[in-house]
Amino acid sequence: MFALYIVNIYPHYYSWWSYFSYYNEDFYIYFKHHLWFTITEMITTFLVLNLSDIRNEIISWKILAITSINVMHILVGGMDQFIADVFYGQGRNFHKVRDIGLMIPDCLHVIIPLWELYRFTKRKELKINEICYKEEIFICILFISMGTLVGRLM
Repeated sequence: MFALYIVNIYPHYYSWWSYFSYYNEDFYIYFKHHLWFTITEMITTFLVLNLSDIRNEIISWKILAITSINVMHILVGGMDQFIADVFYGQGRNFHKVRDIGLMIPDCLHVIIPLWELYRFTKRKELKINEICYKEEIFICILFISMGTLVGRLM
């Protein structure tokens, strides 16, 4: 899990640097949108650091929260700039590098926690439905849907 923290250094750096840029250049149009990403990114970082401590056992809601937040980031970022800049080639080279640099950590924040949850269930000889309740899954789907909507509207 600590690897996720290391991978998240660039998104945090980009995020905080963007605030200085917005303030310096009076470019406030993306401020609310960026604030939404920053708040959810900080929640993810807190949960990742908590799970990086060997004394803290893996709890399904933490894994699902990390995964849900980053699926929402992937959806909003993909619809926002990633697809247009990277796949359709509409962005400049630095846009493409930025978008890829922000998308890779989000993808890893989905893959690695789910892999850790899978390994945890195998180690404890549990089934996935014994540690992930259907209410948790429903809340994840609801958060991803609502978070994506909020992210797109901002």
